Amino acid sequence: MNFKTYEEALDLFRKVNCIGDDNCIFVTYKDPNINSTKYALFGAVGGAIGAMAAFTNGMVEGLEGCDGLLINQTENGLGLIPLLSKGMQMVVNVSKMEPQLDRFVFVPNNAIESIEIKNFNFLNKKLQKVTIKINGLKPLYHVAKVSDKDIEYQEQNFTKFMNRCKDGIKVQEGVNTFSKKNDVNLINNNDEKEKFANLALNILINNNMVSDVNGISCEYGYLYNIDGHGYEGLFKIKKLDKTYYFAVQGEELKMISLDEPHFIAYRDSFIERYK
Repeated sequence: MNFKTYEEALDLFRKVNCIGDDNCIFVTYKDPNINSTKYALFGAVGGAIGAMAAFTNGMVEGLEGCDGLLINQTENGLGLIPLLSKGMQMVVNVSKMEPQLDRFVFVPNNAIESIEIKNFNFLNKKLQKVTIKINGLKPLYHVAKVSDKDIEYQEQNFTKFMNRCKDGIKVQEGVNTFSKKNDVNLINNNDEKEKFANLALNILINNNMVSDVNGISCEYGYLYNIDGHGYEGLFKIKKLDKTYYFAVQGEELKMISLDEPHFIAYRDSFIERYK
């Protein structure tokens, strides 16, 4: 059952009798940061680890056990078709996900408590966190690509979905608007920097990316404790010719897909904001 084209996706929702006068179809993926180690997603090294964590947590019945969702937002509510990956995937590949029509769920508008959409992180605005809170149920924590080369209708429809949520259902927009009043610059706080560096080293060692700490260096772009938000940091760990980049956000440490020019650009841009 394919859903790469809009007509294919629409046909799947016809089969479960979920077609409205206005249909907005797009795909989301389970957020691997929930109930798993905090890694980045959809990019080089970080993507492989994050996706693996998501797909090895085990399958359970219902929406909580899915790897993704094919969603149709109609004028009456949300139609949700769970997607399961075919075998182990190192990165999320929508062509290897199978729709589960027998597990289709329709959530009427009056059962939706809120939909929150935020940037996945300040480095990656092309990926959005999507939290759907349904009355009486656990929230659905997912992420969505703003555009996806493997899904021709994703960019147009997901953008429409974000705009609709801004105007209707309760939404938290993904904009970083931190106050500087009580922010603390920790770039010279060796204890704080060492804490995150050690956590990053544990990630690298546990995932067999480095075998020991010999010859390892760590360089911070910045590290702040931001009032009402928590930590915000960017640093890199280097061993021989390999460089691994990490971001700290709130209480989370994430491995991110980055290169040196972008590391410098993000560092300089962030520091400029906090002069």
